[in-house]
Amino acid sequence: MLKIIIISVLVIYLVFKLVGFAFRIMFGAAYEQQKRARQGQQQSQTTRRKAPNSNLNIDTQPDNKQARSNKEYKGGDYVDYEEIKE
Repeated sequence: MLKIIIISVLVIYLVFKLVGFAFRIMFGAAYEQQKRARQGQQQSQTTRRKAPNSNLNIDTQPDNKQARSNKEYKGGDYVDYEEIKE
């Protein structure tokens, strides 16, 4: 009985591995193509966007100057706040 269980577990494991391999072969190229297209879209987006009906600019990627200054950043000021209970 134990022998049948071990053999059936091994067969099921091998079937899952083979199916996964077959899917990678069949759909791997399409997945890589979509991945490259998404990366191209992300790079082509502007780094600065303007919020609608506002003067606020939204940076999606920091400038190199800001990235360098973050390494030197030691911390900010403490902002005291009050919790509002309703």
